[in-house]
Amino acid sequence: MRAREYSTIARKRQEAVETEFKLDLGYMRSFLVIMEDGPNMVAVVAPDLKANVLYANETFGRALEVPPQRLLGRSLWDLVHEADHLAVRDMLISVILSKSSSLSHVPCRILAPRPGVYLRVQVSLAVGTQGVICVFGRV
Repeated sequence: MRAREYSTIARKRQEAVETEFKLDLGYMRSFLVIMEDGPNMVAVVAPDLKANVLYANETFGRALEVPPQRLLGRSLWDLVHEADHLAVRDMLISVILSKSSSLSHVPCRILAPRPGVYLRVQVSLAVGTQGVICVFGRV
């Protein structure tokens, strides 16, 4: 009798774990769709002053007319207009030091593929588990 009760309890616990895993997997898939196909350009950069790109979504690649893989390893400073370096750098330092998960925003320009052309965006930064998350929304 006890073995049967234990088996029932263990099976219910396992079912609960599997249900939670399936929900988490669904959330992760939804998040991936939002990250890859959403309207905003998203990058994750190293949490240091070099700010090398660790991840860039498809929207970011399309806006800069390059495959997002070609952005990996490049510095954020290669992409942000020189005149906006100071404002973005100050915000990056603030976000890294505060380890804040809340977004900070600043307008800036991102250099487009053609020399002298740039996109006006608002960059939002937050510390994530893998680096600093940068969301570039067009203004």
